[in-house]
Amino acid sequence: MKIEYEELPISELIKLEGALQVDSEYQRGAEWTVKQERLLIDSLFRGYPIPMFYFHRKTVETTLATNTFFYIIDGQQRKNAICRYVKNQFRMFDPATDKKTGLALFQRNTLVPWAGRAFDAIPEESREFFLAVKLKAVFVETENPNEIRDLFIRLQAGLPLSSQEKRDAWPGNFTKFIVESAGKQGATQNWAGHDFFKRVLKGSTARGNMRKLCAAMFMQLYSRRTYQYTPDSFTSINSPEIDNFYQYHIDFDTRAPDSQAPRFVELLDLATRLLGDGTTPKIEAHMAYNAILLLDLIQGNYAHGWEAHFTKAFHEFAQRLTAAKRSKDRTDSYWINYGIIIGQSASSKSTIEARFRFFQQEMMKLMPGIKRLDPQRGFSPQERELIYYRDEGKCYKCGRVVPWVNAEIDHVQPHIHGGETSLENGHVVCSACHLRGPAVHAQAHGQQAPADPGKPWEEGEEERSRRVHRDTDGGKLKVQELHRVGLLPDGSVLTITRGAQTLAVKFHSPHIFVADVGQGRQEFSSLNKAARAVFGAINVWAETMVTFPDGRQAALDDLRSEYLDATGDTNGEDD
Repeated sequence: MKIEYEELPISELIKLEGALQVDSEYQRGAEWTVKQERLLIDSLFRGYPIPMFYFHRKTVETTLATNTFFYIIDGQQRKNAICRYVKNQFRMFDPATDKKTGLALFQRNTLVPWAGRAFDAIPEESREFFLAVKLKAVFVETENPNEIRDLFIRLQAGLPLSSQEKRDAWPGNFTKFIVESAGKQGATQNWAGHDFFKRVLKGSTARGNMRKLCAAMFMQLYSRRTYQYTPDSFTSINSPEIDNFYQYHIDFDTRAPDSQAPRFVELLDLATRLLGDGTTPKIEAHMAYNAILLLDLIQGNYAHGWEAHFTKAFHEFAQRLTAAKRSKDRTDSYWINYGIIIGQSASSKSTIEARFRFFQQEMMKLMPGIKRLDPQRGFSPQERELIYYRDEGKCYKCGRVVPWVNAEIDHVQPHIHGGETSLENGHVVCSACHLRGPAVHAQAHGQQAPADPGKPWEEGEEERSRRVHRDTDGGKLKVQELHRVGLLPDGSVLTITRGAQTLAVKFHSPHIFVADVGQGRQEFSSLNKAARAVFGAINVWAETMVTFPDGRQAALDDLRSEYLDATGDTNGEDD
C-alpha cells in the first residue's frame, strides 16, 4: 500500500468532486443533518481543524488512455457538506438568533460574517478565505481491494465520545468544578474527585458517568436553592439540559456564595460521613439526589444528634424500598409512590420531584426525634416546604388545597403561648381561615417565585416534544439496539405496570420479545408491539423497568440515556 499526505484547498476539493466516487457496498448513504453540516462549515470558518480525508486513488491503463479514479474511503459526509454549502444548498445559522445551533454560549454572542447566509451571500473576502482553507488528505494506492476495506473498518472502529466526555472538553470553570468534584483519569493528569463518588454512589466510572451524575446532582441543588425551594425549583436533567447548563455557566465562580458550589461540597462531605462508612451497600443515583436535597433542608436547622437519626432512617427507607421492588405489592406505598416511578422518565423534573416528595415525607416520619436549633425564630424556607408537602397543601381548618404562593404556615400551639417552631407544631392554613393574626406567609419571606422561573438551561416544551432520539446509524432508536452495545443482556425481563395490570416481556436476542398475551404465550418483533397488544398506545421508554438475568434492575429510560451518552448521540433532528 502506497500512501501520500497532501494539503488540499477547499477549492481543489470542489473541482475534484465530480471525479470522486463512493463504493456503496461498504459506504453508507448521506446521513448528516443540516445542523451537523452547518457546524462543520462554522468550524472551517473559525479555523478549527477537522479530521483527515482518505481517498483511494486508482489508476487504470488501457490501450487508448490512462484514467485515474478517486474513491472516498473516509470523509464522505464532510465532503458532501462542503460541496452543498458552496453550491448554496443551505444557509448558515445565525449564532445570535438561532436557538439550536449547537454552539457554546460564548460563541453565540460573537458577530460573524457568515451568520444566516448562503455561500454566495457572504462577503467576497469571506468566500475567498473559505475556498483557500487547506484540508488534510491522505491518498492511498493499492491493487488489493481488501486492504481498502480493512482500512475503512479500522477508521470506523474508534469509539465516539460520550456526551459527558464532550462536556469535559468544554471551556469554562464549571467544567473544571465537575472534573475536580467527581474525578477523572487523564492522559497527563489525574483528578481524585470527592470520596462521595467512590464510597457512597453506585455506578460505573467509565465514559464520564460519575461526572455526568455529579453535574446532574449539582444542577438539582443549584436550581432548588436559586429558586428558593418553591414547587417550580426542580429541574430536568436530560442530556440537552445538562449541555445548556454547562454553556450558561462558563463564567462559574466556585468561590461565590450564590454559585452554590461551597454548599454542594459541604453536602458531599456530610453525605460521605453519614452514608460512606462501608457497612451498607452503595446507593443508586436517584437515592443520591434525594440524600443531597434532604440534607440541604435539614443540615444547619436541627440540634446536634440528628445525623444518627438520618443515617438510620435512610437505611430503613432503602430496605423498605428494596422489599417493595421485590414484591411489587400494589398495596405497598413504597412500590406505588416510588418503586414504579423509578422507571418513568427518570430524568424529568416531575419524576424527580415525585420521588423526592415521597422520600422526604417518609424520612421525616422515620426521624420523629429531631429537634430544631432555634425554636424562637419563624419557620425556615426549608421547614415551610416540609410542612406544606407533609400536609399535602391542605388548610387544616377548611380542608381546601392552598396554592403554594398563598399558603401560610401557622403554629398549632401559638408561639405566644409557648409553642415551639417545629415540624410537629406547624400546619398549613389558608388566609381566609387564618384569623388569629399574621402567619409566616411564604410571600413575606421571599418565597414567591414566578409560576415558571424560566430556567435558561431548560428545554421548552415544544423542543422537548420534538426531540427524537436516534441510533448510531441515524434511524429511530429501538430497544434491541441496547442489546447490540451490551446494555440489554439476553434473557432480560422488561416489565410495564399500569394500574392493576402488569406485562412482563422476556427479551431474546437478536430481536424476539416473548410475553403472555391473550390466549397464551406470543412472540413479538418489538417491545412496542407487545405493549400495544395489552395497553394500546404507550411510551415504553418511560414506563418500563428492566430486570437483568443477575437480578439487578434499571429503568429502560436510564438505559437509553446511557446508550446515548456512550454513543455520543444528541437529538438527531434537522433544523
